[in-house]
This record gives sequence, C-alpha cells and structure tokens, in this order.
Amino acid sequence: MLLFIVALQSPQASKDWSRVSRLWERTLRSICAQNCYEFRVFRVCNRRPEIGFDHPSLAVIEEDFPLPEASTRARMRDKFAKLCRGPLESLERRFFG
Repeated sequence: MLLFIVALQSPQASKDWSRVSRLWERTLRSICAQNCYEFRVFRVCNRRPEIGFDHPSLAVIEEDFPLPEASTRARMRDKFAKLCRGPLESLERRFFG
C-alpha cells in the first residue's frame, strides 16, 4: 500500500484560494493517474477546496488547525503538524476501522 499525504493550507492563509484549489486538483489527478492501484491519498486541511474531481482512494482529514502566522517558520510548523496527522489517521483507519 502506497500512501500520499498532502498538507493543504487554509483559505485564510493563502493569497489565492482558487489557485490553491486548482493546484490541488491537478496534483490529485496526477497522483490518481499512476499504475499502482493500491494507494491512498490523505489530504490534511482546514477546509475542503471545491474541485471537480473525486477518487475512491482519497481520504480527507479536515480539522480546525490553528492559522499560522505569516512567518516562514510558523507556516512550516503548520505544514509539519498536518503531515504528522496524516500517518496517524492512516494507522487509525487501518487498525480501528
């Protein structure tokens, strides 16, 4: 099983939410077009972007993460927290349903 964990910034932290949403959809389509069929994509975010693509291997982890400050360090901490949440969720879903 191959896991992809993608941390998505919140609309409030992005300069252009529609651009973030378009890039996310393009990324998701690219991941789902691979040859391996045993994969899961965990999107960790504050809010779901509105996109026109869905896939059965996509799992959404939507939580109320605190908004990061504008500094690079704070944004990296936010990303790291989201990336750490993905593997924990995948283990919980695998072993606890």
